[in-house]
Order: sequence, then structure tokens, then C-alpha cells
Amino acid sequence: MIQAAFPASTDISIATYPINLQTLIYMLQETPEFTPEDIQTMVVKADISAQDLMPWADFNHPVTDSYGRQLVFDGGHFEIMVMSWMPGDFSAIHDHGATQWGAVQCFGAAEHFIYTFTQGVLCTLQPAHYSPGMVHAVDHSLIHHMGNPGSEPFLSLHVYGLID
Repeated sequence: MIQAAFPASTDISIATYPINLQTLIYMLQETPEFTPEDIQTMVVKADISAQDLMPWADFNHPVTDSYGRQLVFDGGHFEIMVMSWMPGDFSAIHDHGATQWGAVQCFGAAEHFIYTFTQGVLCTLQPAHYSPGMVHAVDHSLIHHMGNPGSEPFLSLHVYGLID
């Protein structure tokens, strides 16, 4: 596993993070009352690059982990994480539990499918693929899976939170 250059902890100064991540952290700390669309807008405004996230890249993750996952910042009512996707890495179909709001930005072309339960049966609702740089809003009702069908590794930024 690649060690992060910046520990995943609120014990370190936010000033040690790349400036665009600092911007996002400060926006998220202002209030815990957000909609998924608010977070989507904040992530876009923060203008974070894949290079900003490289200290948290984990492209050497075990294949059994499906993808690399590193906590960047725990703000109490929100978390910022980086996922590392090697070619062929895919998540399981999952929801986001108690997550009330969030956003995901991919820095590669990710395959992404959204599901729904209809009369107790899991059905594919729609594809919602990512183009590099695209940001999707996330909430507790999202059931999905995503992954890297391409030939190049990429990172994704994940911001999830709860209403206090």
C-alpha cells in the first residue's frame, strides 16, 4: 500500500492540504445543512485536480479490496475520501447507508450504473457514466456500482455527510 503523504486526520493543520482541498474543507465546515446538489456545486467550485489527490492514491491495493480507498479528511459531519481505480476495478452494488448528502468526482471515464428495488427485485434503473472531471450528487437513496472498464488507472474524489 502506498503511504499517504498527508495523514487522514483532523489533528494536522488544514493548511498542509493542497489549496483546492482546503477550499472544499472550509466550505464544508461552514454548516452541516446541505443538499446533494449543494455539495456537487462546492466540489465543482473547489476545482480539485487528480494531482491534488495523489498523496492519497492507493493503486497497489489488494485485488480483493476491489479498489483503493483512503480517508483524506474527517470533518465530524462529513468525510472526504479518495478512491483509486486500476483497470478492471469495480465496486460491488451498494448504497450509502445513512449518508444524507454527497458528491463524487471521477478523474477518468468510469462505468456507473444506478439500481432500484421494484417489488423486492433489484433492477437496473439507468447508466450514469462519468466522463473525466464529471461530478455526480449522491444521497442515501442511491444504489449503484461503478468501476474502471478502461486501460488506464484513475482517481475519484468522494464527499459524504450527515445532517447533525
